[in-house]
Amino acid sequence: MNSTLIRRLRFSERIGEILKDNPDELYIAVKNRISHLSSVDPEDTPYDMWFQQFSNDISKHFSETYILQIQEDLMREYEENPVLDDAIKDKISVEDSLLELGVVNKGIRKVLPRRKNKAHNERLEYLGELIEEPTQLRANGIFWPDNFVTTAAYTTIAISAICYFGAEPFIRNLYVNPDPASLARDIKDYQTIIPLTYSAIAAPMLGIGTNLGRFHSLPTKQAKYIDKKVNQLHK
Repeated sequence: MNSTLIRRLRFSERIGEILKDNPDELYIAVKNRISHLSSVDPEDTPYDMWFQQFSNDISKHFSETYILQIQEDLMREYEENPVLDDAIKDKISVEDSLLELGVVNKGIRKVLPRRKNKAHNERLEYLGELIEEPTQLRANGIFWPDNFVTTAAYTTIAISAICYFGAEPFIRNLYVNPDPASLARDIKDYQTIIPLTYSAIAAPMLGIGTNLGRFHSLPTKQAKYIDKKVNQLHK
């Protein structure tokens, strides 16, 4: 789908509100359109009154009669979506499906790596067809750097590796005629103290940065809206 169900439903409601609250805009559009198609003078009083009444009737009829039908047709396009199907069949609401998936992001789990869960991710993708997908709930695997722990670990490993393998050539370039004992001591310090210092600063910062998305709130209002529409159109 090119767009989520909730966006399409809300757009249809907005069109209905515009037609209901602004019939004059429809009146002007209809009048201008017909004036290009016929020899009728749209400013002629009888026709002007007819155009006005026509637009008012269309506005009222469209907004009150067809919006729900349009929304029902829109929802029918998603009838193969298992999350929506469960809600229609009263198995589990869209909101409860969202909260059920959200268990993986409760408490301390927000900063911990997750095992890859294909079924969980597929359910999340189906939910993302209905509402804004809460990507912070994805279970991408323990090695995926989308959390504090994994990102901090990768950062520490990378800094340690760079310092360990780059210590000797880097330190040697600092001396013209290095004393072997001093050179060995400096290389050892560069391989131990420097990685610890840099990692203590960089690892938490990068870990927090990649973990911020997991603290976003769940789109429960959107889920409730879909549930309301399911009750309105299918119950």
